[in-house]
Amino acid sequence: MEVNLDSCTREQTSRNVLEPTLTCFDEAQRKIFHLMEKDSYRRFLKSRFYLDLAGPSGCGSEKQSAAKSPADCPSLVPQCA
Repeated sequence: MEVNLDSCTREQTSRNVLEPTLTCFDEAQRKIFHLMEKDSYRRFLKSRFYLDLAGPSGCGSEKQSAAKSPADCPSLVPQCA
């Protein structure tokens, strides 16, 4: 899987992997989470796929989904809410 990281972060991560530490992916991880938060995750929450999956739990039915957020339904995506 490929992610859309800027060239500086990609190069830094490549160098870090040559002498790996517990923190060698930290900067890349921060950037990826920021990208997801800013764009991908928000689009996913509005997608038909998510709304269809969330519907049976009672938290994301089509009628209610516009007013709901992941914080309203922590069981759906607990690690991201």
